[in-house]
Amino acid sequence: MHTQIMNQKEQLNPSKHARKRMQQRCVRSHQINIALDWGREQYLSSSRRYRYVIGHRECKRALKDGIDISSCYGLVVIVSCEKIDRIITTYWDRKARNHRNKAWTKASNRASNRASNKTWRRGSIRYFG
Repeated sequence: MHTQIMNQKEQLNPSKHARKRMQQRCVRSHQINIALDWGREQYLSSSRRYRYVIGHRECKRALKDGIDISSCYGLVVIVSCEKIDRIITTYWDRKARNHRNKAWTKASNRASNRASNKTWRRGSIRYFG
């Protein structure tokens, strides 16, 4: 699916919602192209969409190739899989931790919960942590 999206990148049309969000969030079309070229691709199986994220790694990788994409740091582009020619939405998110692998995030949350020993106390209506 990824190769189909990248081959048809020139034909990607933003949806009405995406155009509105692009205007509200000051996202330019050339920045979307940068995200599709250099962004980290993640498949969202629950919604059957691809998410392209420009983070630290992507900025460093592009800089090694002589391209400065730091102005796009934090850009997220959501692309539909069912309709390949649709960009669903775009937004800025400078917190890279929001785009981690779900399995890794769940494992780290379990470990941190064990470490802080969060438990329910009998007879109490409050959650102690």
